[in-house]
Amino acid sequence: MPRLARKTLPGGRVHINAVGVRRTPIYRVELDARAFLRYADVAFERFDVRCDAYCLMPDHFHFLLDGTRDALSRALHHVNFRYARWFNDRYELEGHVFGDRFYERVIRDDEHYFEVMRYVVLNPVKDGLCRHPREWRWSSYRAAAGIGPRAPFLSLDWQSEMSAASFRAHVEEGIGVALPDPF
Repeated sequence: MPRLARKTLPGGRVHINAVGVRRTPIYRVELDARAFLRYADVAFERFDVRCDAYCLMPDHFHFLLDGTRDALSRALHHVNFRYARWFNDRYELEGHVFGDRFYERVIRDDEHYFEVMRYVVLNPVKDGLCRHPREWRWSSYRAAAGIGPRAPFLSLDWQSEMSAASFRAHVEEGIGVALPDPF
């Protein structure tokens, strides 16, 4: 039975994530993560979607995006569809790469926005993959903190509201602390 169409994808600022089918890895090697980020770069440029934060985890990803409802939907479909096709071709697989559609949560206000941003970049620390987000190369933390290169699609326009130093301090306040779920 086909699934029902998504009723609406809210426009504006949203937190997006998607998980591998049965939580299996969606990035096996560095080349996979690089390919995924290239698809994101193309899609966000093509559909005029701004990405303020991201994190690739072994079995899922997070994006903090801003765009119209239609642009967000088209961009995410492009990324997930193209990457799944590439991944299946590369590993000689068939079927779904992602377990379900992407999940979206509307960002309520600026405070919520910065809490979600912290949550996104602390994901690898929370999951025990590193001790500090600066050690995780597959997120926007290093660029936002002013200590690493910026992915072509990553917008740092939000830094007019919070400097790189303030961002580092905000994120570090959450290390080792049981933060409330920002959703």
